[in-house]
This record gives sequence, C-alpha cells and structure tokens, in this order.
Amino acid sequence: MEDKKVVEKVVGEVSKIVSEMAGIQLGARQFSMVENRLKSRMVRLGMDSFDEYISFLRAHQETESQALLSLLTTHHTYFFREFSHFEFLLNKCLKGMIERAEKRPDKKIRVWSAACSRGQEVYSLAMFFDFHLKAMAPHIDFEVWGTDVDPESVKIAQNGVYKTEELNQSPAMYVAEKWIRGKGEVKDFSKIRDGIKKKCHFQSANLLNPDSFLTGKSFDLIFCRNVFIYFDANQIKQITQKMMNHLDASGQLILGVSESLNGLGLAADLIGPSVYSHRASKSSSVATKAVPVETSKPRIIELLCVDDSSTIHALLKKIMVEDQGFRIKAVAKNGQEALDILKTQKFDAITLDLHMPVVDGIGFLKARGGDKTPVVILSSVNRDDVSIAKEAIALGAADYVEKPSMENLTKAGNEIRSKIKMAMSVSGAHNALKKTAEGPAPTKTPDPAPSVRVSSSADKTRVLIVDDSETVRNLLGKILSEDPQFEVVGEAEKPSEVEALIVKCRPDVMTLDIHMPEMDGVALLKKIHPKYKIPTVMISALSYEDGPYVLDALESGAIDYIQKPQLKDLKVLAPQIRERLKSAAKAKVVQQKRSVSPTRVSGEMDEDQLILIGSSTGGTEALRVVLQSLPAKIPPILIVQHIPPVFSQAFANRMNELFPFEVKEAKDNDKVLPNQVLIAPGGLQMGLRKSGSQMTVHVMDAVLVNRHKPSVDYLFKTAVDLKLKNSVGVILTGMGADGARELKSLRDLGVRTIAQDEKTSVVFGMPREAIERGAAEFILPIDKIGEKLIQLCDPKQKSRRAA
Repeated sequence: MEDKKVVEKVVGEVSKIVSEMAGIQLGARQFSMVENRLKSRMVRLGMDSFDEYISFLRAHQETESQALLSLLTTHHTYFFREFSHFEFLLNKCLKGMIERAEKRPDKKIRVWSAACSRGQEVYSLAMFFDFHLKAMAPHIDFEVWGTDVDPESVKIAQNGVYKTEELNQSPAMYVAEKWIRGKGEVKDFSKIRDGIKKKCHFQSANLLNPDSFLTGKSFDLIFCRNVFIYFDANQIKQITQKMMNHLDASGQLILGVSESLNGLGLAADLIGPSVYSHRASKSSSVATKAVPVETSKPRIIELLCVDDSSTIHALLKKIMVEDQGFRIKAVAKNGQEALDILKTQKFDAITLDLHMPVVDGIGFLKARGGDKTPVVILSSVNRDDVSIAKEAIALGAADYVEKPSMENLTKAGNEIRSKIKMAMSVSGAHNALKKTAEGPAPTKTPDPAPSVRVSSSADKTRVLIVDDSETVRNLLGKILSEDPQFEVVGEAEKPSEVEALIVKCRPDVMTLDIHMPEMDGVALLKKIHPKYKIPTVMISALSYEDGPYVLDALESGAIDYIQKPQLKDLKVLAPQIRERLKSAAKAKVVQQKRSVSPTRVSGEMDEDQLILIGSSTGGTEALRVVLQSLPAKIPPILIVQHIPPVFSQAFANRMNELFPFEVKEAKDNDKVLPNQVLIAPGGLQMGLRKSGSQMTVHVMDAVLVNRHKPSVDYLFKTAVDLKLKNSVGVILTGMGADGARELKSLRDLGVRTIAQDEKTSVVFGMPREAIERGAAEFILPIDKIGEKLIQLCDPKQKSRRAA
C-alpha cells in the first residue's frame, strides 16, 4: 500500500514544477487530478510506486518536466467548439473587422488563439475567416496566431494533421476543400492545405509572461477559452489586462462559456456570451451593452424535404416535429418538383437527397438560380456519396449529414436538426453581410424597466425566479400557479437584484437563468451559493453549448436543471418542472465540492468483474466522487445517469479529463473493457449483450422505462438476463424509483449491491426505493462507495469468500 505522505510529497513536488514552468495553480482542489494523471504516467513508464517515480523525475528533470507540462494541462478540444462564439463573430463582429482592416495598409485582420492546445481552434478560426472573407471582402487578408505553454501541443498544431472523424461535426461549408485526405496507412487522417496553413502561426508562450510573443502585435480578436480554470483571480486579472493592452480599441476578447471576468475590476464590458470589449468603446462595431435574449415563442422552422424515398419522408416527419421547433411544410420526390414548389412557396431550409430521378440533387443546386434557402444534403455513408456531397457544398449547399434510419433515428434527428439550425444561422448572416457591406443600422434597445415582484408567503414552497426574460418569468409563474403547493415570492430580471431578494423573500428554492446581462447565471451561483445555500435549479435551453455551463453549475452547488419553457411546451414540461422544483426544494444542498483521494490498493482488481451504476438528480457530482475514489486500473464500469442527449457527451468528456482511465459516451457495439467507463447516451437506452466471451453494449432508441431513457432498470435487467453474477450493482442519488426493481433482481441473482445513504444523497428517492425493496446489501455514504467497490472487486477477497 502506497504511503500517503509519499504520495502527497510527490504530488506537491510535481505541482510546484509545473506551476513554476507555466504559472498555473495546482493546489488542493487539483490534488486528485494530479495524482491520477501521475498514476497514468507511471503505468506508461512501467513503475509501481511513487518513490520510484520521484527518483526517475529527479534524474531526468529537464525532459520529464516537459512531459509533466503536457500531462497536467488539459488538451480536450475540438473543431468549432462552442459554436455560439462563431455565430456571434459572424453576426456582430465581422463587419466591423472588415471596416477596420480596410483602413490599414496591409488590409489584414489579426487573431490570437491563446492557449490553443493542439491547434483545432486556430484552424477553425482560419476556416471561418477564409470562407466568409472570400465571399464578402476577398481583398481583405487575415492571420491567426496560436500559442500554448506546452511545446508538444504546439508541435502537433504546427503539423496540421488530425483524424478525419474530428472534422465530421464541423460545418461542411467551412471544411470543404481545405483538407487533404490521407491514403493507405494514413487513410483515417487529414492534413490542412497549405493555403490555410500559411495563414496560421504557432509559438510556445506562457500567458503569465507573454511579452516576447506580444511585442509589436495588436489583435482584432483574442480567443482565450477554457484556460482560466488553472489560474487564481489575480493571475486572471494580470493575463486579461495584458491581452486588453494588445486588443484593438474595437476588438473582442472571447472566454470559455463558463468563464467570467466579473468582479475583477477590469475596464471591460460583457457584450455577448462570454464576449468582452474595451469599456465604453465608442468606435466598437458591437453594442457594448448585452442585449437580452428574445425568449418569446420562436417561429417554427419550415422545411422542404426533397427525396425520392417515401420512407425518408416518413422518418423526417418523425424527426422534424413542432415540439423540436420544426415543421415539414412540403415534400418533393425529385429536384424538378422542388424547383416548381420554390416558385410559389418560401422555406426556412431544405433537406436534399443526392440520387433522384428526373433532376438529382446536383442538378437541383445548379438550376435553383438566385434562391438562397440553406440546403442540408442527406447522404449515405459511402465514399461516393461523400464525394458528391462535397461537390454539392461547392454549389452552395451548407452541409451534409447521414440519412436517418429507424436504427439511428434519435442520433440522426439530433444531428440533422443541429446542422439545419447551424446552416440557417451561418447562411443567413453570411448572405446578409455579403449583400451589403453596411448592413442595417443597429436597433437601439432601450433599457427595460426593472422587473422585481415580491409577494407575501404562506406555508408553501417559496420560489424565487431569476431570469432576464419577462416571457420566461411569466411562463414559470403560470406553471407554478397551477399547483397550490407553490408560491412565487419574488422575481428578478438582473443578477444585481438577486441578493436583496433572497434576504427579503427567504425562498425555499430558486430558478436561475444561465444567460443574463451583468453576469451569467453560473457566475451568480458561485457568488451567492456559499453565503445562502439556497437549493438552485438552473434554467437551460438544453443545447450542446449550454452543457459546460450546466455541468459547471452542478459542480458549484446547483441541485438540478430544467428546460427553458415555451408556450407550446407547457402541457409536456409543466408537470416535469413542478416535480423537479419540489424535489429540489427538499434536496440537500452540498456545502462544498467533495474532494476524495483515490483508494490505496495492493494487488490487482478483477478485470472480469463488472460494475453497473445508476444515478439521477445530484448524480453528476456523486459519480465524480465515486470515480475519483478508484485507482488507475479498474474493471469495466457502465453508468446510466438521467441526462439529456445534448449533455451526456459533454459530461463524459468532462469526466475523461479527470481520471487516468478512459471515460466515454457509449456507442452501439462498444466493447466492455477494463480501464474504461461507458456512460449511456442521453435519449437512448443502453443494455448489455454477449457473443462468445466478448461483452458489448447495445445502444438503441427503445421505449421509455420508468419514464426514463436511458433507464437504470433497463441496463440492470440486461445484466440479470445474461446472469452476470460476477458484477456489482450501485444505486446513487436520484428522484423516483428507477433501478430499484432490477437491483433487487441482481441481488437475488447473487450480485453484490450498494445504495448511497440518505445523509449524502442530494435526493434520496432512488436509493430509498432500493433499500425498502431489500435490494441493497450495503448502504454507504458517497465517499465510501469507491472503497467498497475496490474491496468487492479484489480477487483475494473473492478467493477467501469462495474458500
């Protein structure tokens, strides 16, 4: 067993080395992350102890320090990450950048991607500017600088080679003709073309001491996203001030969606989602006051679907429903029919098949003349279709996506809807800017009158609603007024009004919008939660972009999140919102984020063992604590967390950054392997199946079980059906009863079972139900469950039990 003092000494020495090299803060909160990543490093080096590693480090200080820098700085990124920022650039910033570049001798726009990691952000920005400038202002040039503290990441970025699958989720209009696909042994990789690469420059630089890089440089745009988590407030202020000193008077600084400059006393105005400008910059082309988000009932997106297959029409009608904000207004079975329809009708977007009789997809695009309706190609997955789809992009189509089938309906539906919205946003703004360099004069939005309502309260669940949209406040008020158990005791439009209302109204629960003026909801939560400990439910649009915000809020003390209501959704959402708020009002508020050291184990865990975990409300943090308790080498783990489709990937990515083993969102037919955690995708069921000795997961769009998809009972039942006795079943915090029934079946089968205790559960519904059914062999606090899992999976203990 590793001596705790030795581990602390090694982690402290490593943290000091990295802090001295990069200035990043690796303190008590990062202890477990450092320890886990060191364990991963030790496994690769073939070392068994921290004593052995520290001797190695001291003998190879220079080379190993660089390895530690790469190891302990997060490199999780992807192309066009947080796409809302690119939309903001197109809609609010690009015209001003072009106007400023016009006045310069070199007519060049300059961009800095600070903390660029392995280069995906730099090349995303380059593709963005290349596409739009060629159409709007071909005489304007641009350059993108990328810097990172890790020299190894910079080398990868300079190489400009990535797995082709990394590019698949990017808007095809940006990617087209900018990458060279590999052949033979490198067929799965793509390389950036020289025309784009020569616009991109990379350099190692420390954000705390960037002077050598910044000398003589000024930028129209600075991206510094998802890096401030490594720095303290004083360092963030220092870094930001240096950046603002090299930012054009009308330029923009963009941070990560969950990062904020609030409270640092900087002369910077928030003008968009984590977008800042110089304070009171009169010459800025972007309004220096954030415009409240319009949350009135959105217009339904009306589609023309062009495909010769009646099956595809039927599947699209299942996907493009009004509950999701879409309506199929018309269908056509070939390109000629579509051209005839467009003579008399207007649409928001078109889905287009490639292979059709009479006039095919390419023929339609060539013949449609001046019609600018965004087109998304529906293609098959074969190489020929991809090649034709790229030709379609060159003819003006916005994007292409795989055709839906019954087997992939949910996944395909999410992707098609996302691509259509993205295409509409980009094409609409692009065409408007292309049409006129001036564009319409910005509409001045008057400051709305403060909206603060307070009412007296009786013995009911007292709710404080915080949202900058009067429409949303009214809808939530209407939802809660239909249940006599609730009373809305206060409403606030601005974050600055909230603290006074908390003191005055003493709410039992608070709903908190994510996107607001002054500061975002997560920043407000971090400010008020330590002081007032009010159960808080975040109001989210449940979009992929909101995922990091919500996860950050849950880590910072929020109990739950609910979908932002719209009038058309009230019938479906109202009961869910009331139920979630009732549970939240009774939930335990976590005083602070739990920090758990990985359990020290001697010997190996049984790789043939299987761990199955189910959780719901409060589960994201509970799962973090359990996984953080585990060593580097673990048996296969399968997790069902009740979570929307757009958040499960973000959650898996976040967990993967914290631990030495792999954490990923499960895909159909993924193998069940040691040292891997599979998380069920939101909106799909995940079960187990076995072929010979190989276990895999089956991920599909099946029916709801216990009102959930994914469902814990669904996963557990497949383990029961396969008689997987060599397993451990776990139920964590959550509302309802999902998982309890089949956990009992697992225990009856001989499986060891655990339930989280009431004291540490945010909501004790699921564990209570399991305990009352006699399904739980062990009832434990959350910080002891990892230790128990290791004991139950210890081959020596199992041998003793067998004897």
